[in-house]
Amino acid sequence: MAIPPEYRLAALEKMPDLKAVLIEKPMGKNGQAFLDTCEQRNIRVYVNFWRRAVPQLQELAAGRLELLIGKPQAVFATYGNGLFNNGSHLIDFIRMLLGEVRTI
Repeated sequence: MAIPPEYRLAALEKMPDLKAVLIEKPMGKNGQAFLDTCEQRNIRVYVNFWRRAVPQLQELAAGRLELLIGKPQAVFATYGNGLFNNGSHLIDFIRMLLGEVRTI
């Protein structure tokens, strides 16, 4: 659902048989209402982390990154535009390339 957040609830109403939805971030002001509606209707919600679909990044995640730089010992990431804006994309990208976070 690549439409502005304020139109998503109305779009749901036009799709009575929807089973799942892929949405873009951010969720917007009515994000909780959108999620509540999806839960009531038993609609699975997936957030689009676009980096997972890029072949070159998939190649890095499949082992090429370690071949290029070796095994990472620690990772430091900073993002200044708010976790709820696009920070989750940074976190997901790190997880994609390096695996699950072990400690913070």
